[in-house]
Amino acid sequence: MKSYANTYIMSGARILSRIFTPFSVPFLSFVALLLFSHLNLTFTARDIFYILDIIFRYTIVMPIISIFFIHKINHLSYIEQHPRERSIGAFMISTFCYLFTFIIFAELRIPLISNYILSCAVVFALFILVPIKWKVDVKTNGLVKSNSGVLTELNEREQRFMPLLLTIISYFFCAVIMFKRDLPWYMNGIIIASLIILLIHLIINARWRVSEHMAAIGGVMGGVIAFSSLFLYDPTKWICIFTAIAGALGTTRMILGHNNLGEIFAGFIIGLSCTLIALNDTYNHLISSFFKYIV
Repeated sequence: MKSYANTYIMSGARILSRIFTPFSVPFLSFVALLLFSHLNLTFTARDIFYILDIIFRYTIVMPIISIFFIHKINHLSYIEQHPRERSIGAFMISTFCYLFTFIIFAELRIPLISNYILSCAVVFALFILVPIKWKVDVKTNGLVKSNSGVLTELNEREQRFMPLLLTIISYFFCAVIMFKRDLPWYMNGIIIASLIILLIHLIINARWRVSEHMAAIGGVMGGVIAFSSLFLYDPTKWICIFTAIAGALGTTRMILGHNNLGEIFAGFIIGLSCTLIALNDTYNHLISSFFKYIV
């Protein structure tokens, strides 16, 4: 009976951990903001779909797919494969990178010819660099650790650098595109907050494994508090709800053995403070000047 109870607890912890994955939080925040606030009267259905499409592609699809293909590069580098299988793998990776760069440059409205040239240059560089990486791996007796799994399953500090870096790159382009489309500052602030959280995690990750899940839910809490001041509503109910979710999520991370209490509190504080800073009108103006200079 006890084993069944433990099984149910572990299953519930995994489900809750996957629902509130760091990848989904920015998109869910935009869904709540655009569909369940007065903004659904400000923006047309077409505008709402366009904004959610950008957020979905650059905060969920692009990071997950790029991490998956980087994982495949590592996989092909240390497992014996038939040359044909390696060629197919290299073709898939290069095709994805071409589409990835082409879509980004198209969103940035770079001329079509320049887009083709830049995208092809990325693919060409990849065909040179990937075989070099494989040769280096072979010289090290094939002892390559596959350190680029899905971010929700990275439970060792050493596994997180490349996924975090790829996610930061994708979020950066998302922020640039949003600024280029002249969206309201508080929408840009959500992506900026996520980007700052990821950058802090990338820096801290060299010494300490902080919980990305708790940083994400802390960011949601910071958004509730910041938007309550901006849109003039009482946040008490939502603070209670997300406090309960944060407590349950932190408990699941400890049950699964992925984080300790210090890492959980540190992640939550990082997410909360970064979001409050990014969604503050004064600080947001200073941070946004960097992106406005780029675009």
